[in-house]
Amino acid sequence: MYTVYSYLFDDAVYEEATKSYLVQPRVLHAPNQDTFLQDAVLTMSMNKSGTFTFTIPPDSQQAENIAVMRSFITVYTDKPKTTFLWAGRPICVETDLYGNRTYTVEGLLSILNDVYYLPSRFINYPIKLFMNRMMETLKWNKEFDFLIDQKEGLPQDEPGKTFVFPDYAPPDCVKLAVFQTAMTEDDISDSLLYVDQYTENGGNGTANVERTLTRWWNSCETIMDILQTRVIDYFGGFLEIDAVKSGALRDGFFRLRYLDPETEENRLNQTIEIRKNVLEISSTYTAEDFYTAFIPVGINENGEETILKNEEDAGTAATNCFWTYYYGGADGILYPGNYVLWRAYRVFNHNLYQKYGMICRKIEFPFEEDATYETKKNTVVDFAMKLKAPQATFTVKAIDLSMVESGVDCFRVGRQVQVICDSLGIHEWMTIEELSISLNDPTNCTVTLNGSLESISKLVAGR
Repeated sequence: MYTVYSYLFDDAVYEEATKSYLVQPRVLHAPNQDTFLQDAVLTMSMNKSGTFTFTIPPDSQQAENIAVMRSFITVYTDKPKTTFLWAGRPICVETDLYGNRTYTVEGLLSILNDVYYLPSRFINYPIKLFMNRMMETLKWNKEFDFLIDQKEGLPQDEPGKTFVFPDYAPPDCVKLAVFQTAMTEDDISDSLLYVDQYTENGGNGTANVERTLTRWWNSCETIMDILQTRVIDYFGGFLEIDAVKSGALRDGFFRLRYLDPETEENRLNQTIEIRKNVLEISSTYTAEDFYTAFIPVGINENGEETILKNEEDAGTAATNCFWTYYYGGADGILYPGNYVLWRAYRVFNHNLYQKYGMICRKIEFPFEEDATYETKKNTVVDFAMKLKAPQATFTVKAIDLSMVESGVDCFRVGRQVQVICDSLGIHEWMTIEELSISLNDPTNCTVTLNGSLESISKLVAGR
């Protein structure tokens, strides 16, 4: 069962004890309280704000609980326990001839588009510190206020006239509309905070070090654009809004998180199983951004493109060319996994090159002029090691088993669910990229998953 709450800014009450504002929730949708929204559909996507649309009939008083751009809407599920799913702010309301009001609510991730960051340069910044600089700027800009000084020479003393110079300050409860000032390690997946530095030439194991980045931009860009193009596009993962706890809305209620869907903690105990809870299926294949090798380039201080070369390449088959990643087998022996070959100016992902041949692209790496060769090498090799085979998406209409079976995790965007088709020998973890839920028929969800091209081809052909 899904529950929807509204928080009106005008309901904000200042608490002296906590020195903060508090907003109590108003119930919009709660089947156990016989309170419903009509045609309520929630659509969530990875790294996108998502939308929530619903209709309020003319004979309902629910419209009093919603204010465009001056309220928040939250959605929770109670399966298998009370879980926060999504939050947004109303941006549009349309009224038809019969008085029905249809609302469109935009996800709170859009707040990252409210603030622009000035042209800046960050050199060897740990990723958590980099993201926290964005968060500090978001908070500062949201709470920004200033005074107009009544300087000498202004005509405030002119006889018969009074001039008022107001303070410019944001709304009292503006803190409710920003996320936490600092992201902690609990807000970022370890696989994104840290990076494996792959050992040269078949060495034993890898070294796990804190991930750092060097980034700059020469024009004003939104925080969302910066995080998408300077962080997510390089390291993967997804941003999501989470709520600290249910109940009254208060300062720090919402948190921004940066997560890796492929980690163990982001795997659901729910399944999508052909001939069990799948009602319809369709698919999309694309390999537009796929490559098996690339030419790493940088931009110098004159704006000129320079090719990054392997300075240790001796021109022989193996010497000083390979960075090999090893893993331990059940028998205690170390076996070679994937490796990267950097010959002259081209970098290859061995597994992909062996399977698909030469598909080469040019990739720009934003290195500082004084970046060491070791820094460049580790960054390029790590990028190559993480290249993936062509991905495909398939969309299913599926029954959310959490609504009909106890103890089952509900579908959540950015999490992985096991896709099963025993007749085709498929048992694969796939990431939920998009999820559309009809709150009036919660067992019927539209789920878009990202998986391997090979498995999805089999699923669609053998359905």
